[in-house]
Amino acid sequence: MTYELTTAFFHKHLESVSLAVDDMAEVIEQTAAWAQNTLVAEGKIFSCGLGHGVSSAVVFSELLRQHPLRERPALPVIELSPRTGAADSSATQWLSSQLMALGQPGDLAVVFAHDLLEDDIDDIATALEKRAVNAVWVGAPGPGINMAFPDADPLSILALSHACGVCLANAIDINTFGPLEEHL
Repeated sequence: MTYELTTAFFHKHLESVSLAVDDMAEVIEQTAAWAQNTLVAEGKIFSCGLGHGVSSAVVFSELLRQHPLRERPALPVIELSPRTGAADSSATQWLSSQLMALGQPGDLAVVFAHDLLEDDIDDIATALEKRAVNAVWVGAPGPGINMAFPDADPLSILALSHACGVCLANAIDINTFGPLEEHL
């Protein structure tokens, strides 16, 4: 029974990936260039995650700090993710207040938000807009650039969001430090 459940999950996940890969690749490429420009302009990158999106935000920020395939300086990233707790209105208020306190025009927030309610997304978007922080939404259809997966089930959305965090961190690394020829 476990084998069947495992293979069913991966088959469903691979189907979700194949349906979303073109859109994801385009947004990842665009976001990586945006992040590099933010870093060159001495802006900040925020890695934001609430609820199940915390794990994706953590892996994204850790990969910016230390890439597993090469030695390089850490890229500056501010992780705004409570490591415990649900994606509820108090967590959303906390994230919004952190963005209001730390955000400056031209900064970039990558928001892993696949299990947030529409009102919570609106609250975070309002904070980002007030501080003129650019945003990329992963797993949710937030305002502006986003990688949402409307036809995927919640577990596939979580897996896709995590993969997007890994791919995005890698693309930022390549844009900043050049290709990884020996590992491609």
